[in-house]
Amino acid sequence: SALGKAAALRAEGNSLFQRGLQFAKHTLGRNSMIEACSKYALALETLQLALEDAPAARDQPEYREALLTTYLNLAAAGLQIEPGESVINCCNAALELDPNNAKALFRRGKARAALHEYTAALADLLAAAHANPKSKQIREEYKTVKADKARHEAAEAFRRETEAGMKRMALEKACDHGSTKAPSGAPADRSCVDLPGSAKVVELSDDDEDDAQPDPGAVIQPEQQSAAAPELSSTQAREPSTGESP
Repeated sequence: SALGKAAALRAEGNSLFQRGLQFAKHTLGRNSMIEACSKYALALETLQLALEDAPAARDQPEYREALLTTYLNLAAAGLQIEPGESVINCCNAALELDPNNAKALFRRGKARAALHEYTAALADLLAAAHANPKSKQIREEYKTVKADKARHEAAEAFRRETEAGMKRMALEKACDHGSTKAPSGAPADRSCVDLPGSAKVVELSDDDEDDAQPDPGAVIQPEQQSAAAPELSSTQAREPSTGESP
């Protein structure tokens, strides 16, 4: 029967899973976990094909139990290989069959923590602890993830503050550079906003300079002379030193 085939495949997967744990630090361990996942996937496929032929069997307790166990096995092996969305999906499927299953909540919490989804992970682990209050493993994992969340948030806050500080330093440097008087012959840096009252220099092209020269034949009328600025004495006409503001 489909249930018998699925059970045999799960048993093979369980043996490979244990070997994977035994040699976890070696390539053999990872390969064993991958093989275990393949056995569990075949068991799930066997059950699903049987249910396609007899959909009413899904409500039978033995089929629901077989499906639940297979999803949990896939999640456990997936955590050992690469915690991620595939593990979360297996746990979601298991929780559809048993909403308060402690193993499914625990394994989904671990997968979410591996993805840095700490708030959701802690919620899963707390629910798992309520579902199985006697489990020391769940309580220890909750403490570990809570500490990881605090460290992650502190690191993120430090990173944001560092980035903000670098931006401020860059802006201050740009403004300091813009307010420094440019050397003779060099164009002035206008990267910063001009201060109120600062003089604006307008460069003239050759044509503009010709237009700006007075007509040699023009005669300044008395009214124009009175409107002109008075001449300054040699003392008043002193050029400002380089340290003075223009």
